[in-house]
Amino acid sequence: MAVRIATKNHRHGHPMPQIPKIGTAAKRLLNRLETLRKRAKRAELRQLGADVYRQKTEAWRRFIVWIRTHLTDCKCIPRRKVTSGRSRLIVSTLVNWTRTELKNRRAQVPDEPELRKLVRLALRYVRRGRKGYGVRDLLDDKVFAASQLATFVTLRVEKASNRRQRRRR
Repeated sequence: MAVRIATKNHRHGHPMPQIPKIGTAAKRLLNRLETLRKRAKRAELRQLGADVYRQKTEAWRRFIVWIRTHLTDCKCIPRRKVTSGRSRLIVSTLVNWTRTELKNRRAQVPDEPELRKLVRLALRYVRRGRKGYGVRDLLDDKVFAASQLATFVTLRVEKASNRRQRRRR
């Protein structure tokens, strides 16, 4: 990926170290890396099996998409970030489900801005692959989503209160 980014930046005219015949050098390097990738894939399929390999591949693809979206954006082509109403609707829905679950558990319900912040943090964890499920899994199963998010919020609130108590001592 770094080779592709470097050649793209070179094409866009960004200041870079001068590499003679960068196109040819990049093509040779990419061919070599592709050969090594295929060899590693075959070895991993032999060792782990197809199902485990498929899961790891999907996690890696999500990570690559995240990197391309957030870290390798070319600044010479300005793009406007569009926040859709759909994402706000998703957060609002999950906040309501979490609040209801916390009340059912008779747990402490943080105030609205804090609860919203914690649900958004949990969503970031899910999107970055830190949990074993995705956003679609949360939206498809209300009970599962409410349970997972309520647990996340409860742990975060306890952690914050413990931190405050330690500071007072």
